[in-house]
Amino acid sequence: LLWTAPEHLRAPHPGQFGTREGDVYSFSIVVQEVVLRGPPFFMLHISAD
Repeated sequence: LLWTAPEHLRAPHPGQFGTREGDVYSFSIVVQEVVLRGPPFFMLHISAD
């Protein structure tokens, strides 16, 4: 779920329908991981809790 756009997580039936914006978000997260060699948002030092 790390690559899922936030608006899709809030939807009544997440994963049922995709959007171009959601695809761009997911692609951007993957590119960020490749370029920065770390998990999404690791540079913010936010705990998973």
